[in-house]
Amino acid sequence: SNDFEAFFEKTGASFENLEKDLLLKANIKDVCTLLDMKANIEDVNNALGQVHKEIDQKAGSEDLASSLNDQALINEALCAENCVGRWLWKTGDLKNGHAIPWEVQSVNTCPDNFLWEKDKTSILTVAPGLYELMLGFYSKRRPLIHVLINGDPITIKGLTPQATDSQRSKEAHPAGNITGTSTLEHIALPARARLSISFEGETTGEGFLGLRKL
Repeated sequence: SNDFEAFFEKTGASFENLEKDLLLKANIKDVCTLLDMKANIEDVNNALGQVHKEIDQKAGSEDLASSLNDQALINEALCAENCVGRWLWKTGDLKNGHAIPWEVQSVNTCPDNFLWEKDKTSILTVAPGLYELMLGFYSKRRPLIHVLINGDPITIKGLTPQATDSQRSKEAHPAGNITGTSTLEHIALPARARLSISFEGETTGEGFLGLRKL
């Protein structure tokens, strides 16, 4: 009886160990599944290709960012060279007898710097520095033009009438006032300078005022 019980316990223990071994061991189906899950050569090549693609895209983005930065610097330089404004006097009307009202703004690439109000007699330049000043006036007789900065006149060559200018009315072109009184000058303006033009002549006319920040 004792021998039978001992044999039964030993056999039971053997079965338990065998069951554990079977659970721990992978069957053929599991092995096949694991093998299928392993990456083959094609998968590896695809993965490497994706990595290279992402690297190329990153390099392309860096090149694009560099190009955009370079273009921004070029644009900034071009904008600095093209900070211009131009205003027109077309009706021939004057304010206070001599002051030209600037009736039309034809160009203003820097509205934060060139402050214009319709029919006002002055243009306000916000930034100090060098400016290129362009003027042109057209009438039957050459007028006397004064450029004023903050109400005080400055000397501009070429704006003083000469004795022979009185002949202009006799030599006028059949089409009208083809040529006029014009000049180009470079001036140094203080901050928030008000620029205005005084017109004196027997007849009124029309004209323009142009400024370019240097």
